[in-house]
Amino acid sequence: MQGREGFQYETVKVRRSEVKAGMARITGNIVSFTVGFFGMIIGLICTITIIGAIVGIPIMIGSLAMLAYPFIYEAKIECPNCGKKRYVRKKQDTAHCIRCKVPMQIEWID
Repeated sequence: MQGREGFQYETVKVRRSEVKAGMARITGNIVSFTVGFFGMIIGLICTITIIGAIVGIPIMIGSLAMLAYPFIYEAKIECPNCGKKRYVRKKQDTAHCIRCKVPMQIEWID
């Protein structure tokens, strides 16, 4: 497939139903959610005072990002050229191989 930049894209098909989270991803999700939850509590406690709000609000913003991380949909794809595996995010249409720099067109199949 011919891309916008003139590259020849290799097509990689990803089935949404076959995407499975590995043990590292599950552990990362649990840690991120736990740290985000306790960060929100600490941020709320800090914002009770006016001086503490200066510290508490950035803590709460960072904690919201950590709470959202487990809900980001990712899939593991394999480069058709060299076999290197990498993660891609939901709705991502293109990716480049980390090792051989081959551009890949991602086709999401329901």
